[in-house]
Amino acid sequence: MRLVFTILLLCLYNSCFSQKNITFLRFQVFDDSTIYDCTKPIELAFKPQHIGISFVDKSDSLNAQYAIQLKGSDNIEWIKIGHQNFMSYSNLYGGEYEFAVKNLRNKHENALKFKIKPAFWQSWWFVPSIFLYVLTVLGIIIYLFLMYRFRQKMRTQKVQDKIARDLHDDVGSTLSSIAILTQVAKNQLANSPEKTQTLLNQISENAQEMLDNMSDIVWTNKTLNDNFEQLIIRMQEFTAKMLEPQNIEYQFNADESLKTIKWSSQKYYDFYMIFKEAINNVAKYAEAKTLTINLLKHQNLLILSIKDNGKGFDLHQQKMGNGIINMKKRAEQLKGFFSISSEIGSGTEIEVKIPISS
Repeated sequence: MRLVFTILLLCLYNSCFSQKNITFLRFQVFDDSTIYDCTKPIELAFKPQHIGISFVDKSDSLNAQYAIQLKGSDNIEWIKIGHQNFMSYSNLYGGEYEFAVKNLRNKHENALKFKIKPAFWQSWWFVPSIFLYVLTVLGIIIYLFLMYRFRQKMRTQKVQDKIARDLHDDVGSTLSSIAILTQVAKNQLANSPEKTQTLLNQISENAQEMLDNMSDIVWTNKTLNDNFEQLIIRMQEFTAKMLEPQNIEYQFNADESLKTIKWSSQKYYDFYMIFKEAINNVAKYAEAKTLTINLLKHQNLLILSIKDNGKGFDLHQQKMGNGIINMKKRAEQLKGFFSISSEIGSGTEIEVKIPISS
């Protein structure tokens, strides 16, 4: 009976005390050469860690046959390492770990727990944050898309308003004039054929002017013509159309660099109307033999100069007509500057300076 009791005491001793004979000597982080006290809780900051753990079974230090296990990692199987009393691990990420060692000869066993703080993507708030971020990005994309469509609609509305205004101002007034002249011609047809012929000629001129205005309105609103090169071509065509029948010799000089200018259709239209009015005045009133047109780029300015050798006029004595007033107003709408100089017998020069980007 005493023998049985002694054996039970030995078993109890082995199970309660002897298995703790394995002692952890050192816990080291190689990344920053930090050594931790194995008797205190170990908690490491997050990053891919490279650690080393040394241990010893003091009761069997010379002949021990060790096996190790790292709970919390991908592989939690026991690994035999023989007499080696050191183990290292690399690329350990956030989580709780338990490093266990046992001596296969005497079954002594001990474990060391340590913790690596989780990465931010392992935190509870990471997935909700990603979800919120995705929703925010989607919201911004939808908002930008809706704003783009709204701006497109506003741009379309602006073009429609411009066409309506141009039709009302240019075409509408011309049609009204044609209607009045037609009625007058009908009333004078029997009694005054000569006056009727004059009225019919005026009606024809007004109709042609209306067609030209319609053509200008349509042209400036075509998306295929939204470059300055096309504008220069149209200016040259109009110049030839107006001056060649009058036997007026002309030079049209334009900088090649102007072809890269990008303007809105309204800006093209206003600038072209200034040019068109100036050429019309030369053809109708200047009695010129030669004309020079310069279209230049200087720094951020587009400079249009139109100079003829016609009869000229006295700026101080002659009242400014609607054509010149309209040219000045259009230049102001383009945030530019309009000037005219003329002397009797010395011709007339018009200069327009428009900011290229404004």
